Amino acid sequence: MPEGLRPVIVSVEDEPASSWFSRSWPAVLMVAAVLIGLALSTLAGRAPAPPPAPTPAPWPGTVSTVMPAANALTSRRALLILLPGARPDYLHTYITDGTMHNLALLAAGGVVPEYVTPVEPAVTNLNLECLVRGSRPRLSGLFSGAELPALFTAPAVWAWDGQSGPADAALFWPDTEPGGAGADIFVTLADGSSAVEGPDAQPLHTSPAGLALALTDALGQPPALPSPSASGGDFVERLYRRLDWQARAAAWVWSSDSPRTMVIVFDALALAAEAGLLHGEDAYDPLTRAVYRRLDGALGTLFSVVDMAQTATAVGTTNGLLSYQRVLNLEAVLRDGAPAVPPDAVRIVAAGGTAFLSIHLPADSAPAVQTAYVEGVQKALEGAAAGDQPALRRVAAGDAARQMGWADAGAGDFWVQAAPGVVLRAGDPSGEHRAWWEEAGVADGYASDLPEMRGFFVLAGPGITPYGLVGPISLLDIAPTLGALLQMPIPDSVQGRPLREWMNAN
Repeated sequence: MPEGLRPVIVSVEDEPASSWFSRSWPAVLMVAAVLIGLALSTLAGRAPAPPPAPTPAPWPGTVSTVMPAANALTSRRALLILLPGARPDYLHTYITDGTMHNLALLAAGGVVPEYVTPVEPAVTNLNLECLVRGSRPRLSGLFSGAELPALFTAPAVWAWDGQSGPADAALFWPDTEPGGAGADIFVTLADGSSAVEGPDAQPLHTSPAGLALALTDALGQPPALPSPSASGGDFVERLYRRLDWQARAAAWVWSSDSPRTMVIVFDALALAAEAGLLHGEDAYDPLTRAVYRRLDGALGTLFSVVDMAQTATAVGTTNGLLSYQRVLNLEAVLRDGAPAVPPDAVRIVAAGGTAFLSIHLPADSAPAVQTAYVEGVQKALEGAAAGDQPALRRVAAGDAARQMGWADAGAGDFWVQAAPGVVLRAGDPSGEHRAWWEEAGVADGYASDLPEMRGFFVLAGPGITPYGLVGPISLLDIAPTLGALLQMPIPDSVQGRPLREWMNAN
């Protein structure tokens, strides 16, 4: 048992049936208390007092807690565990019924927002970046692949020590394997010594020299990503082996290198969704439930080495995924709707339900020609359809695109978002150049105000009052809250706010 934890007897079960009065008397008493308070305030000739901190709402089940009985007001360490591809409604269900036993233990000792509002656009990769920085993206430039770039100037949560660079932190990002190109392990220890491992590794993906070798010496070679062509059973088995290795590697780094802050991304659900294995709507589909249960086992592996009396912990997903039934080919939309625009003059980067289009014409093109091309593209996009239904919910260009957070968006830049049920692509993989076709799957990138795109988080640890179920929050609030618990200075670039109403110190 990790240091700082107390023995608990754990049970997670549905509440028995009860009468209306037994279910409702707490609410009745609360309303009565509020009315009495207002009456007394009126008689005294003064305005009612401001509302107190969030009123605890009981979780719909009986759960003992993994948290210590007496929490300190601040934390010494912070752990942020991300679960891309997890559905918030499934997480609520699995906490209640015990499928995710370890997550239920954490929830019982902390707060669980009703939902988390993601950043627009609700693309998972962008929201992961926004989460750890507490700020919206400022995007510029384009990648040649099917990924939207994120060029941030805001520091991440692990850089909030006032020094010139990251310090005393770890990040596991699931893009590739440790030590490879774009390495997914970042660790900078307190002495600041670090080295880039991998020929194409980005500054975000660095590690102390020898970390990848030390990991493989301790745990063996990490399992390769499951092949998309693998059968369903083989894919899932490889997925489990990769997840187990990730959990053990995270626990190893947490224990051996003792980073002050750590971010770990368990990507099993996202990979399973991309493979078309989790596109059903049934939380009790055997495979779906098994993957979530295995993911909870990975949480347990990491929790087993975490001293909860010293660690502020957040577990959740930045945004949801939405089922789609049709695919819109943006290249065909422009080919049919704006034939005067040269195909090689338009660059398209699509990510699920959102895409960015940029028109690049020769510098000597007449202004009238450029204006005609831009107007033609906008008209084609606004009229795009997938069969008998409009395919795009939103088209933003120029200033409107800049207001969405796209830096340097010129008159020829468009940000488009698909209607629910439609996913965007730049081309037709069949080579038939279809404008649209039917296909079932799940994707991110849709409007952040859709209920299906909401995120989910559990926050617990020293300094967090265990209120249980509370109201919704912004994704941008999580990083500054962790920073406040660690007593780190919060940069001016942070747009979220520390949720001090959840903190014991308040």
